[in-house]
Amino acid sequence: LKDEELKIFGEELFTHIFCTPERRAHLKEWLREANEGGFLCIKITSPVAEVHNIPFEIIYSPETGFFLRHKNISIVRDIPGLSKTVLPDKKERLNMLVIVSLPQETYERNPLNPLEELEVIYNGLKEEIASGIIEIDVEERANMKAIRERLSTRRYDIIHFTGHGTAGGGILIEDEEDPRREKILDREEFARQFALEGVRFFYFNACSTGRSLTFNPSMAFQVYRQMPQALVLANITTVYDHTATEVAGRFYDAFLKTPVPAKAVQEARMPLGRDWWKPVLFAPSPDREVFTLPEERKKGESKRIFNIPAETISPYVYRYSLVREVSEVMARGENHIALVGMGGCGKSTLARYIARFFAGRFRNIMFFDLTREDTPEKVVERISAEALRAGLVTAKEYKKLKGDLGQLPQPLNIEMTIDEVFRKVEGKTFVVLDNLEGTAQDERGILRSEWDALLEALLRQNAFVLLTSRVLPYRGDRRNPLIALPIHGYSDTEFNFL
Repeated sequence: LKDEELKIFGEELFTHIFCTPERRAHLKEWLREANEGGFLCIKITSPVAEVHNIPFEIIYSPETGFFLRHKNISIVRDIPGLSKTVLPDKKERLNMLVIVSLPQETYERNPLNPLEELEVIYNGLKEEIASGIIEIDVEERANMKAIRERLSTRRYDIIHFTGHGTAGGGILIEDEEDPRREKILDREEFARQFALEGVRFFYFNACSTGRSLTFNPSMAFQVYRQMPQALVLANITTVYDHTATEVAGRFYDAFLKTPVPAKAVQEARMPLGRDWWKPVLFAPSPDREVFTLPEERKKGESKRIFNIPAETISPYVYRYSLVREVSEVMARGENHIALVGMGGCGKSTLARYIARFFAGRFRNIMFFDLTREDTPEKVVERISAEALRAGLVTAKEYKKLKGDLGQLPQPLNIEMTIDEVFRKVEGKTFVVLDNLEGTAQDERGILRSEWDALLEALLRQNAFVLLTSRVLPYRGDRRNPLIALPIHGYSDTEFNFL
C-alpha cells in the first residue's frame, strides 16, 4: 500500500483509539515529552489473537503524521494476564542461534543465497563479535531433529529464524524423515520445543509470522504467550526479502548497543521507504533492557583478525549440500576439513563462502592463498603481521617473532612462532589454507614435512582449519588422509543460478 492509502486507515485508528477529550489531552502531553527528547511507547494489550492483526503501527493524525515515522515513538503489543515480568538478564556473553530454513525442495524451486541475511546480522553485530560479547551459531539443517540436537549442546539467548512463514502460525522447515522435502511446522510444536530453553528474544524474519487466522494464532502470539520470559519480533504480513534483510541488519546494529527492543525496532524502521510498518514487537515492558552486559565488555577494545579476500566474481550461489557437510564436520567437533576437486570446480570460491557463512561463530578468520604465501614461514609471518595490525601483539613482540622465525631451525621456528602468536589470539579462529597442490604437497599428495609442521601447530590451537587442493592431502604417509569433502561440478540448479 502507498502512504496515501495507509493514511486513511491510520487516521481511522487514531480516531477510534483517542476518542475522548481525556485521551487526547494525555496524548498531547505525551507527544510534547517525546518532542523534548523523551520516549513514547504505546502498548496495545489484548488476549484475542486476531486483534493483533490490526496494523496499529500505521496510526496517523494530521498534526503528528504517522506516529512511527518519529524516532521517539514506538508501539508494542502485549497479552494481559501473562504476568510477564521480564527482568534484565545479566550476561558475560550471549549465544545466538540463526536457523536458516531453506529446504532443498524450496531451494531447487527458488534458489536463494542465505549469506545475504547472515552478513547483515554479522555486520550489525561486528563490534560485539569482535569483542567476544556474542557468539553466533548457524543451523542450516532446519528440521526439528537437528534443532533439538543443537539445543542439547548449548543454551541460547537469541533465536533468529529466517525463511518462509504463513499466517496462522506456520513456518516452513525441512521434513525430519526426508530433508529434501519441505513441511509446515505449526506454532504449538515450535513453542513446545523451546518452552524450557530460557530464550529471551525470538526474531521471526519471515512473512506473516505475526498474523493470526480464526482459531489459529500467529507464531509470534503463540511463542510470546507460551514462553515465560521471551520477547518476540515478527512481520504482520508479507514483506519483501530485501526489506526484511535490511530491517534485521539495522535492528541488530542497535539492539545490544541500546538493548531496549522498542528503541532498536524504531532504529531499524526509520530509514525504510516501504514496509516500514510491518515489523511488530510483542513485549511487556517496552522501556526495559533485555540483557545487561558488563560495562568493561561493552567498552572493551575489539581485537580481531578478520581477513577474507574480496570476491572476484558475481555473488556466489549457495551450494546447499556442501555447506551442510562442512557444518556437520564442525558439529562433530572435528578441527579440519579439506575441499578436494579438479581445477575450476569452485574450491577457492567455496572456501571464501564458508568463511563468510560461519563468520559469526569465529572471533578470527585468516585466509592464505599458498600460490602467494608459498612457504610456511611466509604464512607464519603473515599471521604475526595480522596479529600486530589487530593490536594482539606489540611492535616489540612482533620483532621478536620475526627474529625467531628467521633464526630457529625448521620445524621449531614454525611451531614456536604459531604457539606464541595464538597465546595472544582471543577466541576461536577459522584458518583457510588455499591451493595446497604443488606447493605444500608432493606428487603423491603427501604434505611436505615443513607444511605438515605448520598444520600440526595450527591444529593444536583453538582453531578450525579448512584446506583446498586438487589432490587428496595425506599426512606422513598415504595411510593417513585428512578429512576430505569431494567437490564436483555445479548441479543444474546451481548452474542456472550463476
